[in-house]
Amino acid sequence: MAMTYLQVTPAGAGNKSGSSWDNAMGESEFETNLEGSAATDYVYFLKAGTYTMNSAYDSSARGGSGQGMISIIGVKAATTNEGANVVYSDWGSGTDRPFFDATSYAFRIGNYYSVRNIYIQGTAAAMFQCGSGCVIENCKFDNNYGTSSNRYAVTAAQNCMIINCEIMSIKSRGINITSTGARVIHCYFHDIPDDGSGGIAINNASNGLTVLFCFFSNIKFNAILVGGATACIIMNNTFYTCGTDVSGTSGLSNVFINNLHEGTTANAYIYTTQTNGNFYWNNWGNDARCTDMWSGVDITTNCQDYPNAAGLYGDPSFSSAGSSAALGAGSSCLNNGMSLTLGV
Repeated sequence: MAMTYLQVTPAGAGNKSGSSWDNAMGESEFETNLEGSAATDYVYFLKAGTYTMNSAYDSSARGGSGQGMISIIGVKAATTNEGANVVYSDWGSGTDRPFFDATSYAFRIGNYYSVRNIYIQGTAAAMFQCGSGCVIENCKFDNNYGTSSNRYAVTAAQNCMIINCEIMSIKSRGINITSTGARVIHCYFHDIPDDGSGGIAINNASNGLTVLFCFFSNIKFNAILVGGATACIIMNNTFYTCGTDVSGTSGLSNVFINNLHEGTTANAYIYTTQTNGNFYWNNWGNDARCTDMWSGVDITTNCQDYPNAAGLYGDPSFSSAGSSAALGAGSSCLNNGMSLTLGV
């Protein structure tokens, strides 16, 4: 398919066709075009600024087979490059990326979208929703829906990848995984303080979740709700001042490796039904500052402090317990992770 590049600014310019920055689409033209059905590969370059949504975006019927591949890429306010000449150094980051004031409206996209470098804030019950096979990178999501349960900043379908994103949800939840094979990598979840709220939640059919190199902070309920899912990999994450870090019901064939736990107010790991067939290795925590590291996990001998090499390696020795998640100079975690080349 032919590739079409379109430039977008909050107010638009010129004839608002999107053909150049001088003729950039505005917010309303972007919405209309995004919700269209042209069978073409589209790349939208959105210049940093505030985009105020006046209605819900719904392009969930677009993208994938017969509908083209869709990319939405935020770029810096000073970007002058256009179309195929836009380079990585033009990409937006931090405060210099498009900000969508979604108000009470949802932002819904279809299958196989690529969304990079945008910030969405709103109060919709399911603020940002993506179809199967999407890649969401370097984005920030902030949902303030209310105190009702099962409300999410992000809802992700089968085989989605969410990479290097920041997710906060003052009164709702972070990410809801609705199907199999999702991957959440190098993300920051924080300030989700209400009862019933959590960082990542999956339903029992959402097997194969992978969570790598993420940081969870100030999450009152479950940082990761595994539920009854199987074949999940929870590895190399840091949990800091959360309620329950990892919560499951009866799922098996899950792997929990090399995670750090500090300031847990309930359990670092809890299974409501003790379930054999999960694997725990090299997880660090200290009951002196975590109310209870383990509850209902597979085998009680997996839950002893060092030197039991099968499970828990003791105090991670943060530099300032209770106020910092940086490892102290004397921490036994330093240079002591598990080699991924280890033979089994």
